[in-house]
Amino acid sequence: MSQVVVVIGGADLAALAVERVGDGATVIAADSGLDHAVAAGLRPALLVGDLDSISASGRMWAYAHETEVQEHPVDKDASDTELAIAAALRVPGVQQLLVLAGDGDRLDHMLGTILALGHPSLSELARVGAILGTTELVIILVIVLVLFGPKRLPQLGKSLGKTMKSLREGLDGKDDEDEQAAAAKAETPSKPKATDASEDDSTEE
Repeated sequence: MSQVVVVIGGADLAALAVERVGDGATVIAADSGLDHAVAAGLRPALLVGDLDSISASGRMWAYAHETEVQEHPVDKDASDTELAIAAALRVPGVQQLLVLAGDGDRLDHMLGTILALGHPSLSELARVGAILGTTELVIILVIVLVLFGPKRLPQLGKSLGKTMKSLREGLDGKDDEDEQAAAAKAETPSKPKATDASEDDSTEE
């Protein structure tokens, strides 16, 4: 059966993840997932995302190997993972989807990946799974569908993406304010030390 593998960001792929990639599988990288795919010996046929986290060497690899690149704006509703999965569904004859990520993936990315794997559009595939670090998820579709129901998944995923985006922007803004406050404090001249009047009198005597 035709297998499509989506590699997302995080950390280096575990050996278990690489072993699950079948011969002839189509590999799609979501942004910095290309760096991890190449490091694991995989050759992505497509690079998808806003490309804000892929390394410069990863970009050069993609151009040198004539990898198809679908670049999206940073300000978007869908995550890079969702865009990569949507691209996977457009691969002719796809019947299996496998999403791979390293252990270092952020919590918001992991939650977004789980919700994306439970999207009703994947129900027509023969097999859907993921290996996040060393944890293999195959029955995730059943769990997510039972918890949230098929109709709520797209809305839930979109809401989660907006919440995480607002959180990241809030944290970035706080960091900027702290840096500005520190810079202003450093530029403020220190007040001269007050001289005790009694010391002045004793000096004059």
